Amino acid sequence: MKQTNAQEESHSEQKSFCERLNRRRRRFKAAFLGGIAVISLSVWGVSRRMGGPNVCTDPLLKGAPQFIVLSLVVVFAAYLRQLSSGAVELRNKIVGGEIWNYPPDRGYSFVQKKVEALDQTADTLSVVGPLLIWLAVFATIRIGFDAVSKFVSPWSWIPSLLVWFDFGIAIWLFCTFACLGGFHFAARREEDKIRCAADEKEPEILKRLREKKEAAPEQRKRPVSAQVRAEPPFSQPPGRRAWSSMLLLFGTVLWLASRQTKT
Repeated sequence: MKQTNAQEESHSEQKSFCERLNRRRRRFKAAFLGGIAVISLSVWGVSRRMGGPNVCTDPLLKGAPQFIVLSLVVVFAAYLRQLSSGAVELRNKIVGGEIWNYPPDRGYSFVQKKVEALDQTADTLSVVGPLLIWLAVFATIRIGFDAVSKFVSPWSWIPSLLVWFDFGIAIWLFCTFACLGGFHFAARREEDKIRCAADEKEPEILKRLREKKEAAPEQRKRPVSAQVRAEPPFSQPPGRRAWSSMLLLFGTVLWLASRQTKT
């Protein structure tokens, strides 16, 4: 009976994740096509009211700025990817009971809200990240057309295209970061509510953990050899290993510098 319930629960969780994945893909397609439609309508509206682009002036992203924008977009996309992975990892730890102040087996509402907030964060960032990747692709295409324009006899329509490219990239950046800002402030308010609820239940959770620890005295009476074998092979924190490696490298550099000055 328990095995059947576990199978049904795992099947429902898998179905829920598949539904979220399909919804995430639909949201990305809608955002991508909607962004292209907004940019196209904006370009058409500006050209109707203000005329064609002024090719006598320099484009907005001429020279170094286009590479700066490209690098920032790529770095920010990688950063969002890392945030999404961190949200998924934290969600799995909470569901697995590895976070002490978010116990999943006590029926606390703030724990479920925290899991749902992390799911929403991962879903949103998984949509925004590919949008930034596509923006980097379009910025790379724009760099290619800019390289063609440096030849002696470029196509006459390339200067106008560069102006429209810059205008489209500016609109895409504005819409993306405006949506990210709105999501950030909404998620921040929800996170503050969850933290307040968690702080209220924290004394109760600590009391239950102390009672659970006192109810299992045999864990403290285990032999020392068993405790040593149960420890991981690298018990030293990774931060200390990093600092020791840096100090060793710094000392080696100082030693080599002193040998150089002596010679």
